[in-house]
Amino acid sequence: MPDSLIRDIKVIQRTAKRNENEDFRFRTFLKMSDRESSEIDRVVHKTTERVWSQIDCKTCANCCKVLTINLEEEDIERLAQHLEMSVGDFTERYVAETKDFEGTFKHIVSKPCPFLENNLCTVYEHRPDVCRGYPYLHKDEFRSRTLAMIQRVEECPIVFNVWESLKEQFRFRRRR
Repeated sequence: MPDSLIRDIKVIQRTAKRNENEDFRFRTFLKMSDRESSEIDRVVHKTTERVWSQIDCKTCANCCKVLTINLEEEDIERLAQHLEMSVGDFTERYVAETKDFEGTFKHIVSKPCPFLENNLCTVYEHRPDVCRGYPYLHKDEFRSRTLAMIQRVEECPIVFNVWESLKEQFRFRRRR
């Protein structure tokens, strides 16, 4: 598989757009599968380990460039302390509040993330929890998160390559 990985984010984005209908069919295929969730999770975790070992996030950092980075109060406090700022000053400089149908949430005010420098996170040890878990492939119950994975396919080379590999491993029939 090493030679088949796609790392170029532009190629990934074009391919993801082209595969959108197929990806939704694959999502349905997984949801309707009679496989146990734990079996699917095992395959996802093993595939993720293999792909992640071959892709260096620091060569891409696309997630830090394009995603809205949601913040919990603990994240704000931790970052403010690390940057030796008051919570108020940190919030004023780096935090925005947005309302949507689910309520109000706080997030980093700008894209790319202001803490990204030369594709490296300058606050890595203190980064928000949402960043620590991204792209969430290590979590169980993958089948219940496939819609979010479809969105992440064009954002993250790891998700893209895991998703494409899963299609092969589960013998999903592609229409050409």
